[in-house]
Parts: sequence; structure tokens; C-alpha cells
Amino acid sequence: QAALKISDHYPQIYHNLANTYVAQKNWELAAANYKKALELNPQFEPAYPRLALVLIELKDWEAAENVLA
Repeated sequence: QAALKISDHYPQIYHNLANTYVAQKNWELAAANYKKALELNPQFEPAYPRLALVLIELKDWEAAENVLA
């Protein structure tokens, strides 16, 4: 989160933060941060499968399928 204070324009920062939330099993915050990474850069491919896995943990099957479509 400290990196966000320096710059909030890099998808990698949100991706890394989301990975931290996944490790803590905080699925909602993980999803929000993966989505922010993709909002900043839709071509940031590493976030798509990870977001889908988090959405599966949240039992949001349709959203997970849409992320991978």
C-alpha cells in the first residue's frame, strides 16, 4: 500500500497488492485490486486468471467465466 502513495498509475502495484490479499484469503479486496490493475491496463494479462480464481472463491461463476472469455 505504501507504493500506492508514490504512484497509483501502475497495474503491477495493484496486482501485487491483490496477491497479498489472496495470501490472506481476503477475496473481496483481492478482486477489487485485480480489477483496478485491469482498469489501468486491460492488456495486463497476469491479472485475468488470478481474478478468475478469486471470483471462483467468491462463488461468482458467471463473472469468472466472463473474465476468461
